[in-house]
Amino acid sequence: SLQGIGTITPIYYLGNNKVNNPTDAGTYTVKITVSAGTTYCAMSETQIGTFTINKANQTTPTITANSTNICGKEATFAVSGGESTGNYSYTLDKNDATATLEGTTLTATQSGSVTLKVKKLGDTNYNDSEEAVVEFNFTMPIENVTLSKVEDDKTTYCVGDRVEFKLNYNGPYPANYAWSGSAMGSLEATGKTAKV
Repeated sequence: SLQGIGTITPIYYLGNNKVNNPTDAGTYTVKITVSAGTTYCAMSETQIGTFTINKANQTTPTITANSTNICGKEATFAVSGGESTGNYSYTLDKNDATATLEGTTLTATQSGSVTLKVKKLGDTNYNDSEEAVVEFNFTMPIENVTLSKVEDDKTTYCVGDRVEFKLNYNGPYPANYAWSGSAMGSLEATGKTAKV
């Protein structure tokens, strides 16, 4: 050790700002001062080097939902995890279904699948997280369907007679139907009528 010098004091700078306790990510400049000793004079701030604290990787968030197979139009979910102070970033990949996202609620307008991706944005000390990925599958419920017999003069039918029914569908999206027999087909939206 050196003899005859005073106290050595390290000083850290992040950019032009003096930092007492260098714990945040960044590249620091290290300077020292030396007070006068018995042999040597005092030394003012003198740079002796630099060091870098890298940003840390954070854990991938978790997406939680009661179900990812939805019979209906809406799915709600919750997101947790990640160490940064950043916000969650949401990406919606529209596959077979078109959906919108508001808050933590997905709303689909037709049957199909939607892939939700969520990541936690980074901050001073953390990088952006990896994306969490969950696929939601929507099956739209069939609503507003009525079935009625087409009026004719018959009140009694025999085996082999043709009976005609009217199936009226007043739903907002396309649907399919199947009859317990030989009749089946498709329905269009907005109140179209099909004979079965």
